[in-house]
Amino acid sequence: MQSSFIPKTPIATDRGVRSSNTVNLFFLISVLIFITSLAIGGFLFFYNANQQKQIDAIVSSLATAEKDFSGPDVNVCTELDKRTQAAQEVLDRHYAVSSLFRLLQELTVKNIRFTRFDFALKEAAAEGTSLALALSGEGRSYNAVSYQSDVMKVSESLKDVLFSDIRLDEKGNILFSVKATVDPNLTSYKKLFTAQ
Repeated sequence: MQSSFIPKTPIATDRGVRSSNTVNLFFLISVLIFITSLAIGGFLFFYNANQQKQIDAIVSSLATAEKDFSGPDVNVCTELDKRTQAAQEVLDRHYAVSSLFRLLQELTVKNIRFTRFDFALKEAAAEGTSLALALSGEGRSYNAVSYQSDVMKVSESLKDVLFSDIRLDEKGNILFSVKATVDPNLTSYKKLFTAQ
């Protein structure tokens, strides 16, 4: 009896079964990816076609509106714009002096009366346009004039308040002059109008 190293029966192995399962899994995943990419591509194709139809509809409606829009309409709109700008300039340059009178009524102390009232526009590059105020008045005593000066100097609506030309008249009253700059916010008609 001779011994042989070659087996007489075939040996069963699991290697073939495993490789076929692995190939099937990869094949299934690749087929799913392919089908998904086809579905996405089809969706994007139809979406793009729909968007293009909408763009074409908008372009045609704009072309129709442009044909309907005539030259006289443009001239009317231009004229209306010019009038609106002119009205805006008038409103910006209009001053409400009545608010200045109310301020003076509030600031005038007992035993003081004003006998002259002048104002003029004052242009300052940094501050814009403001009102220069000039007043003349008389008081019954130096204390009343001094108190009036203190009251006007602490007012937020008046700036650079200067009392000068203080003297006695023949009746014993104290005469004085006042110069001040009025805050533009106080006399701005636009701000007064929008505040109401």
